[in-house]
Amino acid sequence: MLAFPMTLSHRPTRDGRINSHPHMAFFEVIELMSEAWRLALWQACEETLPVSQLGVVRVATDFQHEVFVGDSTMNVTLASIGTSSLTFEVELSQAGRPAARMTTVLARVDPTRTFSVPLEDLQRSTLS
Repeated sequence: MLAFPMTLSHRPTRDGRINSHPHMAFFEVIELMSEAWRLALWQACEETLPVSQLGVVRVATDFQHEVFVGDSTMNVTLASIGTSSLTFEVELSQAGRPAARMTTVLARVDPTRTFSVPLEDLQRSTLS
């Protein structure tokens, strides 16, 4: 498991305003949790399995309580490795309290991004 401290903040709205509400919108939380698994993947195997070779197959997010602007910890676990896919679980906590959990399944895809292709042995060993 890798832990990433992250400061959660609102991104500017489309018209450039900054939201001052302390509550994070669900889509902002999902985006930041996705950044956590991307960082974990980059740290583990940036050179052998770049994110550009992967396509998102499934994302599921459950919220235990409201998520707020401020400090958080993202705990990232590689839950499983399949023939052509990998599954990350990300748990977001604030003040030591679990707030949200995301499961993301990614598949390695061919250059046309049409079909899944098996992970290579080197990619598997780097992920393990």
